[in-house]
Amino acid sequence: IEFINEDKKIKEIKIGYYTLEDTTLKEIITYYSQFDEPVSLKDTISLITSLNVSEVSKNGELFKNVDTKNLENNLYLVMEVKTNNGEDVVSKIPLDVSKLN
Repeated sequence: IEFINEDKKIKEIKIGYYTLEDTTLKEIITYYSQFDEPVSLKDTISLITSLNVSEVSKNGELFKNVDTKNLENNLYLVMEVKTNNGEDVVSKIPLDVSKLN
């Protein structure tokens, strides 16, 4: 994950994978953190070098209620941050999934 926009000081971040079902984003897995002091958004994202998800096909919990056929065209990386000055910033990035195992 690389953030190429102007850096912001943030107080909290939530980033994760979602599927679009009808018109609703459904959470698959997310990372959330809140900070006592404002931190750099770019530095925070660079610490989250990858957000990988895997589980055994049997007995899995994360994908139990996910239509995996829907992932190919409707998978999104969503990032929500609250800046130091109280601004809410939301980015919804469609992901190109060419192969699912």
